[in-house]
Amino acid sequence: MRILITGVAGFVGRHLFNRLCQQYADADIHGTSIEQSSRISNERLTYHVVDLKDAQAIQALIAEV
Repeated sequence: MRILITGVAGFVGRHLFNRLCQQYADADIHGTSIEQSSRISNERLTYHVVDLKDAQAIQALIAEV
């Protein structure tokens, strides 16, 4: 299973990430944020710095994930 969390460095995103790690041990988890953040440092997370207002960047990200 692949999961994409937008705003993974924010309050809700961090909690959602932790919960999904517990529930889905084999999930491939990707997260986005508008800037690099050290709030989440985990080998289970593939981190993407992207602006959600950039439609082309989002399309490229979804194609990659």
